[in-house]
Amino acid sequence: MPFRLVTIYPSGEFFSRERLASAAGFSSDQLPLLRLFHLPKVGIILDPEGMPQRTTSRFLTEVALRSRSATGDTVRTYGECLSNWLNYLEIRGLSDLSANEIDLKTYRSFLARSELGCGMPNYCGSTVNLRVSCAARYHLWCFRNGIFKSPLGTWLYKRTTQQNEKLKSPYRMGSIGVTSTRARMPRILSKEELDAIFRVAGEPYSLILRWAICSGLRRFEICAIDRRQIMRASSYGPIGSGIVQLEVTRKGGKSLPIFVPRALVEQTQTYIARTSHLANENAPVFITTRGGQIDRKTVTRKFRELANGLSINATFHHMRHTYAATMLGLLSRSVAAGAEINPLKTLQILMGHASLSSTEVYLAAIELNSGPVSDALAYLLGDRL
Repeated sequence: MPFRLVTIYPSGEFFSRERLASAAGFSSDQLPLLRLFHLPKVGIILDPEGMPQRTTSRFLTEVALRSRSATGDTVRTYGECLSNWLNYLEIRGLSDLSANEIDLKTYRSFLARSELGCGMPNYCGSTVNLRVSCAARYHLWCFRNGIFKSPLGTWLYKRTTQQNEKLKSPYRMGSIGVTSTRARMPRILSKEELDAIFRVAGEPYSLILRWAICSGLRRFEICAIDRRQIMRASSYGPIGSGIVQLEVTRKGGKSLPIFVPRALVEQTQTYIARTSHLANENAPVFITTRGGQIDRKTVTRKFRELANGLSINATFHHMRHTYAATMLGLLSRSVAAGAEINPLKTLQILMGHASLSSTEVYLAAIELNSGPVSDALAYLLGDRL
């Protein structure tokens, strides 16, 4: 059995700090040590014998404590990258203690070209860069914290020192040589594809899809919206406005405003009233018939079922692409008509992007037309309400 990642949601698995302390063998006076209890996810890497790999698991704990992720995806990503690196070393008859810079460079080439033919798939350039940089950060972290000094960690430390890098965290380092990447074009769903998907999507999934196409929210952001916020939403926004402002937890754990059509909020309020016997006002908006939360994995699976059944090559995230490209085109048309707005900056706020470069990719996916935000929302909403 290869090295593998196991993720734990502490408060969900153990329900209380006392139960976690009991399972871990801690005494009651050691409860303050349980800093991990309220983290969204903690990662543990198991070795081929099924035992925890202590050093990498300690590194993942540090990642979890420093991460701002609201879903724990950062820990999962680091864990998958590290288990992949350890499996590669195992295949080569090496260990993390003996790895050097040549091994890291060979690993990068292997990921890009599958040169060893050992059943591991080849990856796109961005994934290669991610996996290589995670392995490098792990070794650099071990060196800087005195855990062990592998030849690779020593090389990385000297390299970063020579490059005068400002090591603001245990994971910062200089360039280690990366694979060139090409930005992927956003996948924009056509009107015909959207109409087909909405026709076969039953509630509550058709409502979830309306939120996606009318707000550009990610899966976990939609699933985390709570009922109390929606039921009080009528007090938000200018009187008579067709737009409602809400505060949601976005990527990175930041609470940021979003702007959605008032009609969408009103239909969501109707759905909440219809399912009020299944959940209280503090529960998430979207629930199962038994009152449990509909999570992002369920949303992903359901969308794939719908798309595959219609022979449409699409994922739920393409709804976000469609929102962004359509909104940017319509906002640009507004500028052409004389509106004094910056379409890219406006879209950056609507999408919750930390960097404008993440937003600029949509320029290549649209014709530079535009229109006001309310018109864009009305267009995206169409006859779906």
